[in-house]
Amino acid sequence: MIPIKYRQASYIDPELQTNPCLITSIHNAAPLHTHDYYEFFLIISGSCLHHVNGKEQYLDQGALVFIRPEDVHSYSYYGSGDCQFINIPCGTRIIHSTIDYLGNAFRFSRLLETDLPEVTLLPSKAIDDFIARYEKIMMLATINKPQARLNLMNLIVEIFVQYFSSNGNNKAAVFPLWFESLLTEMQKKENFINGLRSMRKISGRSAGHLNRVFKQYLNATPTGYINSLRLNYARMLLATTELNATEVCFEAGFGNLSHFYHLFRRGCDMSPLEFREKMPYNNGR
Repeated sequence: MIPIKYRQASYIDPELQTNPCLITSIHNAAPLHTHDYYEFFLIISGSCLHHVNGKEQYLDQGALVFIRPEDVHSYSYYGSGDCQFINIPCGTRIIHSTIDYLGNAFRFSRLLETDLPEVTLLPSKAIDDFIARYEKIMMLATINKPQARLNLMNLIVEIFVQYFSSNGNNKAAVFPLWFESLLTEMQKKENFINGLRSMRKISGRSAGHLNRVFKQYLNATPTGYINSLRLNYARMLLATTELNATEVCFEAGFGNLSHFYHLFRRGCDMSPLEFREKMPYNNGR
């Protein structure tokens, strides 16, 4: 089957830089297609098979996928079930503007180099938040397009820094089920804030066991993994709120300001204040 080619010139609102929609069934999803713009979609209920670039991905509720220009994809039913998903196409201009000010803090090229598009799993609370943000963008699009576009940009920033910042690759690691569940639970703010205490409680494993498993599957320590989640959250706060660096430090779960600055500079090649100054709307604050 020859894929349909959608073009942003005819599909993306140039002022909004998006054209979001809710797909209520696989029956209503687009057939095999590609496009010259970017796209996020989130499975909000059910599950499906995602056929992309000649391969197949099983997607369950909470799966958030980042589609690149020229990815070729379609959807099909998984068994007898159906699914619903939110689709947010994004013009190249708004994506590239976001990447420009994230700079070295975010390795965008990593998302373009893989054979398959990146997939991450959102916890239930994050799914609800995503739906609320989508609904707000849809509402603002009818009355205030610049404000809707700003809300879209804030959402893109949060998605990138909170869910697509890891330095992984597209090879699907086969994690033990308990470890996969732990990683999902640790994405929740209350858990990465509480750190190792929450990790041990959720997993029911000893400190030594956790150290071995994190080393085996992620080549990281539990503390390093927790700090990476906290740094992702800190970047999101710096990009989308007016909290100062000290407030961001403690809100993200760091108990020591100098340690926060050290980790932030090591991970982002800049200080928190330098990171915030790169935001295009910083002068309007």
